[in-house]
Amino acid sequence: MSPCPSPETLDRLAQALPSDSRFSAMESHVESCAGCRNVLERLAADSSACEPRQLERLPLLEKPPTIPGFVIERELGRGGMGVVYQAWQPHLERRVALKVVSGGVGIGEEDRERWLCEARAIGRVRHRNVVTLLEAGEHDGCLYLVLDLIPGGSLAERVSGPLPARVAVGLIATVARAVESLHQAGLVHLDLKPSNILLDGPPEGRWDQVTPMVTDFGIARTGDDGGTTSTGPLRIRGTPSYMAPEQIAGDRAAVGPQTDIYSLGATLYRLLTGRPPFQATSVLVTLDLVRTGEPTPPRTLVPRLPRDLETIAQTCLRKDPTRRYVSAGALADDLQRWLDGFPIQARPVSKFEHAGHWCRRRPGFAILLAVLVLTLTSGLLGLFALWIHSEAERVRAENALVRAVESDQANSASVDELIGLLTTTLDAPQMLASERLEKSSRVVHDLAARVRQARGFAASNLVVICNLERQLAEDFRRRGKYAQSRELLLDALELLEGRKRVAKDLDTEKEYACGLMDLGLVALSQDDFDESTVYFQRTEKVLEGLEQMIEGLVEDPRHINVIVLIDLLRRQLASIHVYCGREGPARKLLESHVRMFDRLSLERGADASIGLLGALARVEMAADDGAMATLHAAIRKLSTNGPLPEFLRERLAQWITNDVNPYSSKMNPTCEPKGRLEPDASADSLIRALESRCDALGVDHSLFPKAALMMARIGVRRAAEQRRAGRLDDARRTTASLSAFAAKLARRDPDEAVFHLVLGIAFEQESKNAWKVEDYATIEERLRKALGAARTALRLEPLNREARILVSSFQDKLAGLVPKPPSTW
Repeated sequence: MSPCPSPETLDRLAQALPSDSRFSAMESHVESCAGCRNVLERLAADSSACEPRQLERLPLLEKPPTIPGFVIERELGRGGMGVVYQAWQPHLERRVALKVVSGGVGIGEEDRERWLCEARAIGRVRHRNVVTLLEAGEHDGCLYLVLDLIPGGSLAERVSGPLPARVAVGLIATVARAVESLHQAGLVHLDLKPSNILLDGPPEGRWDQVTPMVTDFGIARTGDDGGTTSTGPLRIRGTPSYMAPEQIAGDRAAVGPQTDIYSLGATLYRLLTGRPPFQATSVLVTLDLVRTGEPTPPRTLVPRLPRDLETIAQTCLRKDPTRRYVSAGALADDLQRWLDGFPIQARPVSKFEHAGHWCRRRPGFAILLAVLVLTLTSGLLGLFALWIHSEAERVRAENALVRAVESDQANSASVDELIGLLTTTLDAPQMLASERLEKSSRVVHDLAARVRQARGFAASNLVVICNLERQLAEDFRRRGKYAQSRELLLDALELLEGRKRVAKDLDTEKEYACGLMDLGLVALSQDDFDESTVYFQRTEKVLEGLEQMIEGLVEDPRHINVIVLIDLLRRQLASIHVYCGREGPARKLLESHVRMFDRLSLERGADASIGLLGALARVEMAADDGAMATLHAAIRKLSTNGPLPEFLRERLAQWITNDVNPYSSKMNPTCEPKGRLEPDASADSLIRALESRCDALGVDHSLFPKAALMMARIGVRRAAEQRRAGRLDDARRTTASLSAFAAKLARRDPDEAVFHLVLGIAFEQESKNAWKVEDYATIEERLRKALGAARTALRLEPLNREARILVSSFQDKLAGLVPKPPSTW
């Protein structure tokens, strides 16, 4: 018999159309495999009770019902069983929460039974931290429960990230006492989670002003529940990220008070770390992780978290119910011990126990691993040494960075060097790139917090920290994680604004302009043109201030760096104007830019680089003979003094690329190539054009790789625009030309790292085209080729940051490859 498919694959089989031939072989396997058939029938059929999209399928009431004695004021929320309204009860002059069962007239027996069970369950408990049932009734086929109105909303609505440890522990200790009273009344809640913990108190009140209240007993189980026998199956219901393994398995005999203790531990984990212990892209994957995986230790996510709290959370989350706390009261006692400063009773899980659990869950893999250890000991020891070295370097970099930025003697160069050391550890083999980014982001957030508390902090170090925040934000943006990118950028701007209120200086203003520009690009990436326009306008205002600051400061060594930044950002702004169809404002901006260079060139002692930048700005506006002659003269003048500075080489490469752009209007999604050539002919034409421009300018061909990489990025933008517009054939033609261009470059000079980067980028575009038709074999094949090309580039040029980012990005995409095309592509 063929191997059993994974739960994710079974999920796709359950959702496949009858005509879909891809799963025919899998269906044959399932028909002959009782285990797979049980998983498919139980999890796929019952996932409606767990999936967030269940609300779209429930027959919820289109408008509030009319129930005598109550005036419904507004809707508070919706759940798997019904709708909760805020209602006024005139005869008692009070506001209440009115929970109405979904479906209205003609409600099924199963929902009626659930309603009755919930009413009985709440009625069995009297506790100050459990929402009180005031009344239950039925009117015109509509079932309803009348409950105390809790004004502060739910814990899920109030909490968006990690809470202070003492606040989180105090909340869960109180909830655990309430849950203990449920258990003593013979009741198991089975759906404890942040959204089912209400806060009694002012909606915006301090944490010491609110009291947690347990609510929603829709799936609670009582000891005398006669729905099934004591040994029969228990239908799966609950929230995947907060369900215990035995609850997922549907083992009625194993479900009990310890099941709620698991949910309390998962909720504590969420409050301490900002995320639940298990959360994946689909319900079935999450359920499988709960059953077979181990949660990330909380201190890995929040390094400063006390170890005792990590132990308490992990004790609650143990797979074996008998190894959790013996009762919710015992959990509350241990949490109170921690609050009072006494030793806790729980003991951490040893590494040997972790290994034993893993081996019992995966005996086949354990045997295979043992064989691998015996046969490949030397190789594994070498890999382990690399892991230790990488982690030690990262920790050393973080500690040294913290010491440096807190020291009055630290200068910008030393901090920048340490940041470089930190970022080079981003390719540590033990973590996915997304995890490394998150970890580096937390380090920088900690540093930023220290800056806010410090007095007399060096402005140069502050600028360097903000620069690192922008680098990390750019990495997040490139991966489509716009919320994280925006958070880092706003944090950097807040730091800079605090400095600007004290004193203005060139470095702070430069970094501030870059941060505003990056925020505009994040908004533009999300097609939020209004917000992006606001940030771009603010950027231009800061650039105008910078222009005024540098006039007359020729002797300042930062003078030319500021001019280069102004040039870069203004050209970006002009390109964005063109992209948005605003040709007039773009030309006006460039004309103002040329006038700035004219003024700066007249200053005594003006750098010759300013003349070249001004000549490039002028020729980009109108490439007439006079402008080209000025450009050639500026290049010759600089070349007589030695090689061109790197920033000018980058600038010239950009101009060359834009000049030979095969599209009639840069970044214009409506334009077509000038003549449609076959891929090989198109690639040859581009290479000849790039070489010709280098020769015409009289610069050496070392500019060629830079220009080739920039040309590849133009092709990437073009293919992405065509895919978004639904023109897949055009995207394939663009990608085919890009692939031919990359292949010819790599054959032309196999030792040039940049050419292999271009090849990796081309393979990635082919994989994105394949996503559109769900050709998963092609997706995986192209991503593996892209990874191979990026690794070759990194081997040839180990310090190439872009190569490192591409390697980690392709590794992440391969590791998380599931047959569902990302919406962001």
